[in-house]
Amino acid sequence: MLGKLLKYEMKSQGKSLFLFWMAILGLGLLVRIFSLLEEAVPIFQYLIPISIFTFVLAIVLSLVYCFFLAIKNYYKKVLREEGYLTNTLPVKKSSIILSFLITDMVALIVTVAFSFLGCFIAFGSGSEEIRSMWEAFSISIEQEFNMSIETVRCILAGAMLLGYINTISLFYAAMTVGHSFSQNKIASSIGVGVAFYMTFQFLNVIEMIVIFLKNKMDFTNALVTNEVPYELIGTILGEALIVAVISVITTYTFTNYFLSRKLNLE
Repeated sequence: MLGKLLKYEMKSQGKSLFLFWMAILGLGLLVRIFSLLEEAVPIFQYLIPISIFTFVLAIVLSLVYCFFLAIKNYYKKVLREEGYLTNTLPVKKSSIILSFLITDMVALIVTVAFSFLGCFIAFGSGSEEIRSMWEAFSISIEQEFNMSIETVRCILAGAMLLGYINTISLFYAAMTVGHSFSQNKIASSIGVGVAFYMTFQFLNVIEMIVIFLKNKMDFTNALVTNEVPYELIGTILGEALIVAVISVITTYTFTNYFLSRKLNLE
């Protein structure tokens, strides 16, 4: 049944995001065409900055809409208009939640993939200067962290994806818990969301204090100067990922519990 839910949700989100994906590719192609015709037709040199701005704007809007769509679909299909139908399906509530989270993750990955493809169409592999700068940066990263740039890319991509799912899951939990109340559901959802956010931020602060104390460093000074010792960045990032995983598990558990036993659709 989870597979059927995923198929339906992915098809629905794909239809909503399709025009954004095509706009990214089309504007990327337009940037490349203007760049190729710049020398032959001088007027195109004035159109290139406009086309690049529009192209970047399309990427930003597609990512923002991807997030907005994730929240809107869950709210509409689980908590509002279609909630009665969704919640009476012969499937576990955990499967419903997972179908939305997996779809949101896939939609983000596909949107980012189209963004990179659009950049390649617009700018190619970049100039020689940019490539040499990237090679120098890659070498410095490999030497500093003793791992390949590909590994660093995978870690950063995984961290960003986890952060995105963490945020979506927090919104799902806040809305679901908030809608268990009979009145002021929106206000209750906002209050629950703030409570969740402050709790996990508090955990992040605690783990940073523990790291600084273990390494016999002054946390207060780092807080005032807003500077983190370079050698602790990897440790702090690792601990932050652990807190993010705990956050996802916690908010998912709250969402599943309240959706199964406490939801009030009236």
